[in-house]
Amino acid sequence: MDDPGVGQQTRPTGFERASDAELARGMASGDEDECDRAWREFYARGLDRALRMIRFLAAQEFGEDDIGDMLGETVDRMTQAVGRFRSSGDGSLVRWACTIARNVVMDHRRERSAAELVSYEEMADRLGADVGSGYGSRLEHADFERLHQAFFQLAPRDQAIVAQHCAGRSYQELAAMLGLNSDLVRKVWHKAIERLKKRYEDGGRPEAGGRRPRR
Repeated sequence: MDDPGVGQQTRPTGFERASDAELARGMASGDEDECDRAWREFYARGLDRALRMIRFLAAQEFGEDDIGDMLGETVDRMTQAVGRFRSSGDGSLVRWACTIARNVVMDHRRERSAAELVSYEEMADRLGADVGSGYGSRLEHADFERLHQAFFQLAPRDQAIVAQHCAGRSYQELAAMLGLNSDLVRKVWHKAIERLKKRYEDGGRPEAGGRRPRR
């Protein structure tokens, strides 16, 4: 689909009078022309609202490039989920987009927090992997890079749990912070460590279609 820009409508879409439910069906349509017209109508109706939501939540912590990335990620998530959208009245499609935008910002915040807290020495000890000449302060630069690459392929929630548990927070503390059950946090931790170990042992290379590390 073409992107006419936030709040900009360049030509008639045929969806000007469509309800939210009708517009969402068009956005999820398998017909390329119909899908393109429906998305252009959504851009004109409400993408600027999603952008304002992102700016309101993120402007003090992130730069313009990051905000642009968040808007693109919001549209990507909408594209994947719009077929499951259920209207709850006028304006619900835009409200749904703003909720997704807010969730994107929160994911980026958690990812940044995880990056600030991460201790690669502690992580290497937890992995129990053969890293360079040993563990802790003896990690070589290449080992740090492999861990960095592997860590940032994890999902934001996994990054937060791994980094903060390595920093000494208990499962109970993490559960309270993330609004999760402590048993679920424990399970996420063990699965995330297994994924991290595998990706570290693979040299930190991303899986096909997987996450790329942030810098």
